Amino acid sequence: MIDVKDLRLAIAIAIDALEEVAEQLPEPKSEAEEDAEPVKRMTIIIGESLHRRIKASCATRGIDMVEAIREVLERASWPTSEAA
Repeated sequence: MIDVKDLRLAIAIAIDALEEVAEQLPEPKSEAEEDAEPVKRMTIIIGESLHRRIKASCATRGIDMVEAIREVLERASWPTSEAA
């Protein structure tokens, strides 16, 4: 018959070993991260008054400036790489 103390010790050792291995594994990517298109950063220089208008408009609507600008750029008619 297996001694309960020995069983508990074996389980504790196994858990410690698994935790050590788990700490070395990379964090799993979410489904959205795996399917996401690679991104690029773009910097634009705009006038202070335009920046203030965009910021005020976004604040009034409770939306993020980056998301608002990204949406405007997505709506624009850009030629595809085949048409360029």
